[in-house]
Amino acid sequence: MRLYKVVHVAGLAGTFAALMAALGWTGPIALGLVAGWTTWQLKNLPPTLPSPTRGEGIATALTAEQLSDFERRLGGALGRVLDRLGVDAVSAPQLLVDNAAGRNTMAAEGRGIVPASSIHVGENLYSRPDHQLEGVLAHELGHLSLGHLSAMRLTRTREAGLLGQLGLLYAAGIGGAIKAALFLVHLSVAGGVTTAALLSVLGSIGWLAAGFGVLWLAMQFGLGVLRRQELEADWFAAKAGGAEGLLGHFGVMTGGAAGTVQPWWKRRLAELSSTHPPYEARIRRLRDLI
Repeated sequence: MRLYKVVHVAGLAGTFAALMAALGWTGPIALGLVAGWTTWQLKNLPPTLPSPTRGEGIATALTAEQLSDFERRLGGALGRVLDRLGVDAVSAPQLLVDNAAGRNTMAAEGRGIVPASSIHVGENLYSRPDHQLEGVLAHELGHLSLGHLSAMRLTRTREAGLLGQLGLLYAAGIGGAIKAALFLVHLSVAGGVTTAALLSVLGSIGWLAAGFGVLWLAMQFGLGVLRRQELEADWFAAKAGGAEGLLGHFGVMTGGAAGTVQPWWKRRLAELSSTHPPYEARIRRLRDLI
């Protein structure tokens, strides 16, 4: 987590320095206009997931009977996975069913397979067979056991980083607009483009490109860390005997997009911005592990 934050901060700092070099005296003006907005947004980030507390009710769309049945099946699936790992049931993390987990289960908080840790389970998994529940729970146990970035802290870090990136983009836009207006004024006064003015514009464009190139590299590093962790959690699931169930889960997830064929460049762009490796690659790797 520390390295993840350091790289993101370094990327933002590098982009900031390049932005200042590109915009000159208009940079502080532009940043001043967006600083208040960014600070306000950071202070008012919505909660990501409910704070896990045993026995605390969390809103779901399931009926009381369905929720009780789902919790019973989840507990049984978790117990079987822990048995295969040789972990005592008293060490089981908390299982919380909620509608905040979205389409996936997620290791919400904690490090290690201990009662203080928790796994949030999306209610959409209610209809899945038990072996798929075992697969996705084994995957989430992998995140906990391997000490990966917890979903809650990670979401906060990514939200803060995204707001910082938006702030720099807005500053670049505002500062660039100011410089463009000044350049037009210069053209009208000077009666044409001077070499100095042209070099100034080209230099600003170069600094902006370099700055956002640094930011993109920092983002790709962070995403690479997360993708590697997903593959490690898949490996852990296979070790815990959950490979077949996880393959079934991936099949359902990819089946939802059946009939939707996107151009290769759109798929590639989606992969570059995703925190998870493509399902197809994960499926091939899991099959190799069986």
